[in-house]
Amino acid sequence: MTLLAKSKLNLAQPEELRITASQLPDVYGRTLDGNDDGQPGGDFVALLTKSGVKIESFATPSTLTAKAVDALLSAGKLEEISALFHRHKAM
Repeated sequence: MTLLAKSKLNLAQPEELRITASQLPDVYGRTLDGNDDGQPGGDFVALLTKSGVKIESFATPSTLTAKAVDALLSAGKLEEISALFHRHKAM
């Protein structure tokens, strides 16, 4: 999935990107675990700043469906996601 801003972001103040899990079910209709607490329904949250993106919460690879992993592999994004996951867990 790619998110595009309607206009250029002014990051003089950090912006929060929140994906509301209850409004984004997986292919089976299950609510996603966006904040990685083991419970469905937690939102994914990232902070956008001048220096980059800080992921506050996100689903771990163990919560991804096989179809999602296949899509990431096909797009060549699995290594990028894996690196983000390992950086997040090291914090």
